[in-house]
Amino acid sequence: MKTLLREYLAMGPAQRGATWILLSAFLFGTGINYLMPYGIKNKNLFTASNRAQLLAELKAESGPERLVDATSELKPLPLTRIA
Repeated sequence: MKTLLREYLAMGPAQRGATWILLSAFLFGTGINYLMPYGIKNKNLFTASNRAQLLAELKAESGPERLVDATSELKPLPLTRIA
């Protein structure tokens, strides 16, 4: 039984190399995922102090032409057959 399992799980040199590459990439990605919060400073752009200023700028940028008229009626596109 032990030899059957060993033969079943045996890998050639190419498979062994690919396994090491995939394992290394997985460990590298996992390490980066855990270490990234320590390397990046958290700059919270939406704080309570500048929220009002940001909202005022957004309202100034979007004029009445950008607003959607709530009373406008939606019209479906005509159905066409593709032959």
